[in-house]
Amino acid sequence: MSIPPRARRAILTGAGSARGIGIATAEHLVRQGWTVALTDLHADGLRANAERLAAAGATSVPVAVGDVRVEEDVDRAVGELLGVLGGVEALVNVAGISRPTRTLEISLEEWENVFAVNSRGTFLVTRAVSSAGRTTRPRRRRCSASRARSLASSPHEGSRATPSPPGSSTPISRRPT
Repeated sequence: MSIPPRARRAILTGAGSARGIGIATAEHLVRQGWTVALTDLHADGLRANAERLAAAGATSVPVAVGDVRVEEDVDRAVGELLGVLGGVEALVNVAGISRPTRTLEISLEEWENVFAVNSRGTFLVTRAVSSAGRTTRPRRRRCSASRARSLASSPHEGSRATPSPPGSSTPISRRPT
């Protein structure tokens, strides 16, 4: 069963860069008739990408500035976007960073920052969207993928999140306990 275009709404994180996975995904969704909402740490990039999507035919592109590493920012940004959209069918966690540094040369601070954005950020955003309970189709709440090709699911009894190092191909997945 397909969702009518008017009911196709998605939130994308990491959508403030002029090039990359975030804007490419947003452009693809807009071409498919989706309404997209963007969030990122960079306000100027968000505004520019919202204008770019509007020029490509998007009717409305809500944006919210926030840092996926900070729970309060995530809750506020997700709340703002859900308030405008009224609900979502998809969440695309694209916010991610990498540090092309050899393992023995990376500082603990750099590693913690990469992990905070790529893993904690994915968890915080997914939890905020899922716990808001404002999805049209509850079985689709777990539509989430990060730059590190990780998947996150909404918490549910009998499952646990298994985070993987950023850049690995091992997903965060639901695994029975």
